[in-house]
Amino acid sequence: MKSRKMFAVIVFAVFALPGGAASAGQLPPNLNPGWLGLDTVSSTPALEIKLGYRVGSNKILYAGLRNIGTNKNAIDVTNLQASATGVSVGMTVSGADSGALFGLGDWCIGSTHAVLPYIKDFNVNVLRYNLGTGTIANLQIPASTSDQYTSTDCFTVNSGSEFAIAANNFDQKRLDYYRSTDTGSNWNLQVSYSIVPDSIIDAFAGGFRDTHGAINDEKIGSTYQRGNGILESVTLDWSGNVLGSAQMGDHSAFVGNGFLKEMDGLQHDGHAVGIANGGTAIAVGLIDLSDGSFDFNLTNNVGTGSVFPFQGVTLSPYGTNADTEFHYFTNQHARISYNGGMGTSVLIDGYPFENNGGPVDSVDSSSLARIFVAGIYQGAGGGPVTAIATLDPATVAANGNPPGGGPAAVPTLDWRALILFGLLLLLIGGLVVRRRLVNS
Repeated sequence: MKSRKMFAVIVFAVFALPGGAASAGQLPPNLNPGWLGLDTVSSTPALEIKLGYRVGSNKILYAGLRNIGTNKNAIDVTNLQASATGVSVGMTVSGADSGALFGLGDWCIGSTHAVLPYIKDFNVNVLRYNLGTGTIANLQIPASTSDQYTSTDCFTVNSGSEFAIAANNFDQKRLDYYRSTDTGSNWNLQVSYSIVPDSIIDAFAGGFRDTHGAINDEKIGSTYQRGNGILESVTLDWSGNVLGSAQMGDHSAFVGNGFLKEMDGLQHDGHAVGIANGGTAIAVGLIDLSDGSFDFNLTNNVGTGSVFPFQGVTLSPYGTNADTEFHYFTNQHARISYNGGMGTSVLIDGYPFENNGGPVDSVDSSSLARIFVAGIYQGAGGGPVTAIATLDPATVAANGNPPGGGPAAVPTLDWRALILFGLLLLLIGGLVVRRRLVNS
């Protein structure tokens, strides 16, 4: 039986928040004209949110983690139909699983099934969603039951034909990679990666959470924090061989600093583009995957929200590889242009989830030319809800920087290494932590 004494201080926070209803499709007058729709997904404010976009169908998979009692959460899954003006709520599976749940990983979407990994009782579990019938099977990865795990993430390889789950093995201080060749029905532990004599730490140890994704649709890309405080990235093959690594500075000062340290990112035009929340400020940047060089920019201050005491992070691109805008969403909405390099960060006024706190996630649709952002919305005259806002990035670009925006004010801190990509939402003493890496 596993020892739980190391986790005695972990609290699955019970947020006594009133329910409410934001008016679907009715936008408050103070929003930026780029926002075309605001639709309620759940009357309960979610603690963690994951969105997955089904290319070719204009459908979005939503997963939300909500608290249902002391030390007990539940996962709800909803199928959404996206349009140019918003989303409509389809089939919902309420309470697809419940218990000591946390650490939702990204959706992996294949041709017939999608999977969502998460932690239950410190084991790696999977929701396997049938894209045809909408039914869900709950699976536990048997090989994960011998140790305690604290994070999950999912990415696809080989054009979506194979799924991979990366998880932080808290007991062994290493990263384990599970692989499925049958759309998530069966999983094998294929690679374990450690850095003896040092260790890999996680958010439960007060560090940054590791983040993972596919490199060029075939290799493993992981970013993690060493026990000595160094942030490091590594590329592995599926035999566990290290193909390359890069260190990104000593961040031991951030370990146990009491702040949420969340990241998100994606691979784009030969670069890793990322956003990081160090607890008091947001940094964005990019790494050249050919030579490991990087650039960074500070975006905006961040702090506790009016609804939740933590702020999530997410980003989505708009445009072509050679000429792209990246839209970043935290407690604020920021835009950065990209043309082989990173431009200046500009804050955009009129963000529907501004300073509310809580999780955020986003997906983009090239066919609809829209970005869909999920977050916590404080409805007029009602309690906070979980909603999805629909953004037309072209309208934001055409309107430039609305009055009151401009380059962000940030503390004079060295966030140079905080351009890493990834991360999740994890309940720790009332704070929640999260991540996503989009493979390209």
